[in-house]
Amino acid sequence: MSAVESEVKNLTNGASEAPKKAKSEAIQVQMEDGSIQEFTAKRLMNKDHTISEDGTVTLHLGFKNGVIRNIILPPTMIHKFAAHGAEQKYGDELAGIVKPGEAIDMDDVVLTIDTLDGNIQKGIWSTRGAGDGLGGTSVLIKALMEYGGKPLEVVKAFLKDKDAKFKMALRLDEEHRNKAGLTMAEIVKKIEAEKAARGTKVDTSAALSALDAMEGGGEEVAATA
Repeated sequence: MSAVESEVKNLTNGASEAPKKAKSEAIQVQMEDGSIQEFTAKRLMNKDHTISEDGTVTLHLGFKNGVIRNIILPPTMIHKFAAHGAEQKYGDELAGIVKPGEAIDMDDVVLTIDTLDGNIQKGIWSTRGAGDGLGGTSVLIKALMEYGGKPLEVVKAFLKDKDAKFKMALRLDEEHRNKAGLTMAEIVKKIEAEKAARGTKVDTSAALSALDAMEGGGEEVAATA
């Protein structure tokens, strides 16, 4: 374990965890085949599927009134269903990446999809858990590459399995300096400033000139200033 990683772990020890959301109370429903299924207050239908050895895909639907439907997908539609599911899977991965009131960082969006696809290509369906969002990770990766002079793949390997709390501590680290004398916090601040400078330009001068030209309130404001 590197000195930086050890220090960051010390920084995160004892940090309070986010309160867990209360689970919706579930009800037990006896299905028409005699089985028991659980439904939350808002859930109307449970979904599951099986894939037989010959490739037949069967969709199992259980309704809140106890009715069951087992639907065999037609072989001629399998590719259509696969494409639809893939679009849904990759789209769902972006859920929660942007928090209310925060700006969208498209580098984080692309990184999120690239990370998912890397797992999919290895045959891994899902590895994300609670608090594993990649918001801000693209900036962190660039900062770590600059901090240690390491290539992208080495930095990604270093961050693998690190949770959001650990990553935030890395971004805020002001104790350790690299060979150039910069801390992670300083490098992150510089990269974020560069990103902001490349963003959409706002003509504040024209906006303030328009405000100056507006009638009313000028003398009153001047008098109270």
